[in-house]
Amino acid sequence: MDILYGLIGAAVGAAIVFFVQRKMHQDRANAASEVAQELKKAAQLEAENICHKAEVEAKDELLRVKTEFDDSTKDERRELGDREKKMNDREEKLDNKMDEIQTKLLEVSERDRVNLALETELRSEKEEMETIRQRQFSELSRVAELSQDDARAELMQKLEGDLDHERGSLIRRSNDTLKRDGERQAQKVIVGAMQRMASDCAYDRTTATIPLPSDEMKGRIIGREGRNIRVFEAETGVNVLIDDTPSAVVISCFEPVRREVARIALVRLVEDGRIHPTRVEEVVAKAREDIANEIILAGEDAVHELHLNNVAEPVIELLGRLKFRYSYNQNVLSHSIEVANFMALIAAELNFDVHLAKRMGLFHDIGK
Repeated sequence: MDILYGLIGAAVGAAIVFFVQRKMHQDRANAASEVAQELKKAAQLEAENICHKAEVEAKDELLRVKTEFDDSTKDERRELGDREKKMNDREEKLDNKMDEIQTKLLEVSERDRVNLALETELRSEKEEMETIRQRQFSELSRVAELSQDDARAELMQKLEGDLDHERGSLIRRSNDTLKRDGERQAQKVIVGAMQRMASDCAYDRTTATIPLPSDEMKGRIIGREGRNIRVFEAETGVNVLIDDTPSAVVISCFEPVRREVARIALVRLVEDGRIHPTRVEEVVAKAREDIANEIILAGEDAVHELHLNNVAEPVIELLGRLKFRYSYNQNVLSHSIEVANFMALIAAELNFDVHLAKRMGLFHDIGK
């Protein structure tokens, strides 16, 4: 029995020893594997460092070589640029020289053409002189054979032809002299009339700016939901421009009478302060009536200033409307009065009807 226990103990001990040794071998293998992994990582890191260092060194070497190359070729490139500039300058000089040569060739060609024309003309004149000489020689031969009466008759006929030619030349010269004298006299009359006239210059405009006491007034002009400004524009036929301009609104219209009616009406509305659709209609109607009266008054003043009579009322109204119209930076009514005075001065110088000239000058812009 003891022997059996001994065998069992020996077997157990052998098994324990086997497993212990196996565990030790396994631990030793794991440790070796970890060391191998660490060595591998270290080798990879070292290889990466070596590659990075080699790359940096290669870049530095490339930069150094490029810098040395640039330094070594800088003078050559500068010299090459200088040569290129000199060549361009030389080409430009050659082009200029070629242009000069071409110009001289053209001048020589033109001179040759003129000389050829002169030679041709001279040759023609020589031939004509020879023809005249031959004709005169033939005429002398013929006259030598004429009787005294025949020679006298032929001479009188020739003299009459020469006199007709001279008379025509004299008439043409007289007409030219009269024309020049007439032009000088007309210029003298016009300059004299212009020197006696003086006029003011005004600037054409299609807008009118209305000053406001404050920007709050812009809202009152517009009205609730824009009713006031819509009624105002419909009644006057203008456009009211309200923008960021401080304390001001602008009236825009190409028709000057409507623009003036709108300007007066808006100024009165701003001064009164009561702005609503009904009030707008009333003020615009009153402004339109005042402008109509002002138009009649302006037309009558222009007629009275020029001392004209028997001018129809519709014509006076049309004339007065010119007060609000501008053309080429000048008030048309002032321009018409100026033209009337100008034409009167010219008519007086030329002994024409001064009264009729005034009417023509005053009414010449009506209907434009």
